[in-house]
Amino acid sequence: MIPKILILYLLLQKGLSQDDLFDGVFDGLFDVSSPPTTTDMWDGFFDTSTRMEDDINYATTSSSSDNSEVCECIPYYLCDGRVTANKKQDKYGGGLIQARISVRAECPHYLLKCCDEEDLVDVDLDDTTPPPQTKPDTLPPKGCGYRKFKPQAIPKEGFAEYGEFPWTVAIFYTDDTNRINYVCGGALIHPEVVLTAAHCLKNIKSDLKIRAGEYDSRNENEKYPHQDREVASATIHSRYDAKHLLNDIALLFLKKKVDLAAHINVVCLPPADTVLEMGRCISNGWGRESFGKEGVMTKVDLPMVSRVQCQSDLRRTNLGRYFMVHQSFVCAGGEPGKDTCKGDGGSPLVCPFKNGTDRFFQIGMVSGGIGCGGNRIPGLYVNVPLFRNWIDEKLKMKNLDLAKYQV
Repeated sequence: MIPKILILYLLLQKGLSQDDLFDGVFDGLFDVSSPPTTTDMWDGFFDTSTRMEDDINYATTSSSSDNSEVCECIPYYLCDGRVTANKKQDKYGGGLIQARISVRAECPHYLLKCCDEEDLVDVDLDDTTPPPQTKPDTLPPKGCGYRKFKPQAIPKEGFAEYGEFPWTVAIFYTDDTNRINYVCGGALIHPEVVLTAAHCLKNIKSDLKIRAGEYDSRNENEKYPHQDREVASATIHSRYDAKHLLNDIALLFLKKKVDLAAHINVVCLPPADTVLEMGRCISNGWGRESFGKEGVMTKVDLPMVSRVQCQSDLRRTNLGRYFMVHQSFVCAGGEPGKDTCKGDGGSPLVCPFKNGTDRFFQIGMVSGGIGCGGNRIPGLYVNVPLFRNWIDEKLKMKNLDLAKYQV
């Protein structure tokens, strides 16, 4: 019998290429006339009767070029480091299995990022121990009104960044089917207190809850979890006038305090004598029609409008020429297509401090208006500074620390 090494040598001497050589050697070893389909190959290998779906939405656009880079759509906070091949910890091949997604593909959600293989964070998928709360990126900002977030991407126009307004909360109740029913927005002014509009509490018979740290009510792509708390009691201003929405302010006291974190903080409250009739401020929330549907927190920047100008503008509407802007209101808006609207009630209107944009105080709260987004038709917001002494008094009665929202 001729030794196999001699056959190999003779073939090489004939000038066969490496590809020709191996084609010949392996011809007949495998039946390649009908390659197995994906289904055939894996039939019986996995139990496909139940599938994990919808944990993360992935981009599925394929590359139009064979040599283009590939990436994977993952939560953005998992894409800021290099993976190390640790066979003991990562038996699922993190950073080694390449997802065939074009780098040019857009991820289906703002909080998902198209991440290159080498930037995936090394995570122990078997480790269920929660991260220690002493990590710098989990600690809350120092003081009220600060937002601690690093922009990861640019959301669609009109939507907030994740963690951009850490004091904004959703107020809701659950029905007999455990379905969430959004009521209004609110602002966390103390770990145990939410400031909202009195009209939000009209005809509410179910037990209320608040949700802090929420961003997109439809999914769980956020870096940190939201926190739900039950409302123990509500205090509505004694001079609240439901017909005219005068003194439209209320406080919700929680059964358990909210744990402040990188994405949850309290907002500052200005002194009682604060008057602001110029500059631009921001209102944000979800709206009754959007929470759980469109889901993502919105934001709109609005010009503050003086009381004199506001009254003049609103007299041109069906309110008539004798309409008076009550002292319990401040005005903002009047730019076409930019406004808060139905379902935004109770959501905060915040303004940056003069020394920068990293710290905010609450000047108002969404109350009412004529239509939404009309030209030269400003909206009416609760005059929060006017009620500062009332707020202080109610918190003192509960032995709560006023310093939480003081500058």
